[in-house]
Amino acid sequence: MINRLMQGIALGVASTATGTIIAQILPPERRGEGIGYYSLSAILATAIGPFIGILLTQLFKDYRMIFAVDSVLAVVCFMMYFMVTAPDAPKNPKIMAEKAGFKLSSFIELCALPIAFVALVIGFAYSGVMSFMTFYAKELHLVTAGSYFFIVYALVILATRLFTGKLLDARGANIIIYPCLMLFAMGMYVFSTATSTVVFLIAAAFIGIGYGNFNSVAQAIAIKITPHERLGLATSTYFLLYDLGLGVGPYFLGLFAPTMGYSAIFLSMVAVILLSIVLYYFLYGKYEKVKQVNI
Repeated sequence: MINRLMQGIALGVASTATGTIIAQILPPERRGEGIGYYSLSAILATAIGPFIGILLTQLFKDYRMIFAVDSVLAVVCFMMYFMVTAPDAPKNPKIMAEKAGFKLSSFIELCALPIAFVALVIGFAYSGVMSFMTFYAKELHLVTAGSYFFIVYALVILATRLFTGKLLDARGANIIIYPCLMLFAMGMYVFSTATSTVVFLIAAAFIGIGYGNFNSVAQAIAIKITPHERLGLATSTYFLLYDLGLGVGPYFLGLFAPTMGYSAIFLSMVAVILLSIVLYYFLYGKYEKVKQVNI
């Protein structure tokens, strides 16, 4: 548990720092496109990682090889960081004065809270897929399909991110967010009722287009509506709530798994996703034209 705590702290700090660096070095008029490409790296990692992990467990008798590969990758990441030129943090005398003393605004960016709360709900809805995939695939006797689920998921995101970021910068978030959430809901419904490999992978494609693109666009929104000197707080606020949804979800949903079954749990998430559409409209969607202060 101590080891897991250390990993969580390290990942939380690193993801916030790298996300802030990306936001600072991107030109304002291309932030949506740039953040889309950046977040694609995490999507590809979470797709390729489980696939390689499953492959290693099939080739070796225990998990030691997985930990060995992870250790090598950690060292490589550490060495690669010295190739990164991070910009200096913007200094604003007014902001520095506001940081004196204990204030909520010193730790939370209030402008980013609405979209971050929507991301929390979406992260909660997706967390079951991430955590219970192996058990659900075994239950359906679709273990092979389960191993390729995240590969299909990553491929459709890779294909769609090539234009969703540009569309965000040109037309705003609403034109992307609403279709994405509807596709996510459709994908979750198909996922909850899947009985064959083809249907299982079709669900992966819908979820990839919907959830995958929502995540990058929502992060870009948090950056766009925040003053430049508070980009770090906007990034940390977004990931604070988003990761909370991903973390609490498996624990909460796991309480109902023995009685409801995985299929019923995933089906219930369709309602949660539809609720998030309403939340998005009232928290950001209807105010989009007047909220973007950082473009």
